[in-house]
Amino acid sequence: MRRRRLGLGLRIGCLAAAAVLAAFQLPGVLLYPAPPPAPETAVLVALQKEANQALSRQVAQMRQDLAGNVCVAGDRLMRHGPGGAPVPASDADDASLPPPPVERIAAPAVHDPAAAPAEQRSLADLLDAATVLVLARGGQREGSGFGTGFFVAPGLVVTNLHVVGDPPADEIWVTSKALNRATRAKLLARSPRVEIGGPDFALLEVEDGGEQARLSLAAPADRLQNVVAAGFPKLVMDTDAGFRRLRAGDRSAVPEMAVSQGVVTARQSPAGTPLILHTASVSGGNSGGPLVDQCGRVVGMNTFVRTEREQAAQMSYALATDALATFLAEAGVEVPVASDLCRPNRMEGQP
Repeated sequence: MRRRRLGLGLRIGCLAAAAVLAAFQLPGVLLYPAPPPAPETAVLVALQKEANQALSRQVAQMRQDLAGNVCVAGDRLMRHGPGGAPVPASDADDASLPPPPVERIAAPAVHDPAAAPAEQRSLADLLDAATVLVLARGGQREGSGFGTGFFVAPGLVVTNLHVVGDPPADEIWVTSKALNRATRAKLLARSPRVEIGGPDFALLEVEDGGEQARLSLAAPADRLQNVVAAGFPKLVMDTDAGFRRLRAGDRSAVPEMAVSQGVVTARQSPAGTPLILHTASVSGGNSGGPLVDQCGRVVGMNTFVRTEREQAAQMSYALATDALATFLAEAGVEVPVASDLCRPNRMEGQP
């Protein structure tokens, strides 16, 4: 009798378990039912869908706008507006466009009255004529150092103080394509000391340098403005045959000046002296060289670089013309500073 009761109980338990399992197989029955979404969640989902649809429409419109090429109407640059319709580009648009090569930009004749007409002289030619290699030898400097400078007045060259040394070297020489040979120079004025981010200027008087082309100054450039750095960077001079001959004592050897293009990134004054941060490539040897706009006007003097090794990043720094003009005025050299917007002209016959 007891065995029958146990068998009956076992059969009843199995039937109950089977019923429960069968219930789980019915449509809509879940083991862990999810709670219904909160009302605010549903609203957010709807808003996100609307935002995604709006972004999709914007992407489609941008693709349509970018499908056309930049066109020129007469002498005025045009850009494509909404729907692809051409509209005149503003001066701000011009500043953000890729700059033409420096060989195709006409240099204003005012920088060199004795030169050929402006349309026959490129910005690269002007920089060649007005930019000099500065060599310093002797004194407390071991061996010789070099950097860059540029003419700002008849017979007068400006550069960084740290290029000629502090205290200055015993011998200072300058050379360029226009000078055609290494020429002695003497120090006329200098900043009180070399300080990164502070005034770092030296004024040199060059023997027989009065008829050379010179660069004018302009107000410091704004962000995204196209700029050109000119000078004699070590990375380039290391493979320049003329520079090797010059270092070996050949005063008639003239290295090739190097140029690089970039844009202004920011303007800062961390130590009280205005600085221009830019993307033009500079390295040791560029110190003291001009940073010019596309009209060939100096907007800064390249002085130092800052690198982030972890990110393989580099930023170039130039002392702004505000500080340079102040230094020159204190040295008795009056150089006007232009404030008008640079509107470069292409050379005749260039596309």
